[in-house]
Amino acid sequence: LRTLVLRECDVTDVGLRELSAGGLRNSLAALNIIMCRRVTDEGVAWLARLPRLTQLDLAGCEAVTEVGLASLSRARLTGLTALNLQMCHMVCDAGVAELALIPSLESLNLGGSAVTDAGLGQLAKLPNLTALNLTTCTHLTDVSLKRLSNGALQGKLRALSLFGNYRFTDDGV
Repeated sequence: LRTLVLRECDVTDVGLRELSAGGLRNSLAALNIIMCRRVTDEGVAWLARLPRLTQLDLAGCEAVTEVGLASLSRARLTGLTALNLQMCHMVCDAGVAELALIPSLESLNLGGSAVTDAGLGQLAKLPNLTALNLTTCTHLTDVSLKRLSNGALQGKLRALSLFGNYRFTDDGV
């Protein structure tokens, strides 16, 4: 089994511990646990033990913070190319700094997170980032827009979503 979807299930950290220690440990490449609201940083730490993981969808796992993301960055998941953290409201600049240590990331969804202009600058460290979703990241301002158009991400991004960022103005465009 290479792909597992547990979307909107009552999965907890205990279940993720069992998953990471079981027979799928060396085969699972894609895991979708969208809206599994009982998953915390401890569960993400268990997921960091899945060496073949390429896609991880944690959207709506509202208890995930920079602590869990640090587990992912320390695990050296060299194949992790896609990470969805949409609606993970506790992911902030410290979490983005951890994500910047995962150079294999190509697609990153931070929609609805608490990232600010300062944290967004960390993403320039991701050499393979081509898709970025910053939908409803309401702490971002025109400073971020200018960084995106003039900074290290310029020319690398092929897809960028900025929907719902009411603090963006003509000055940033």
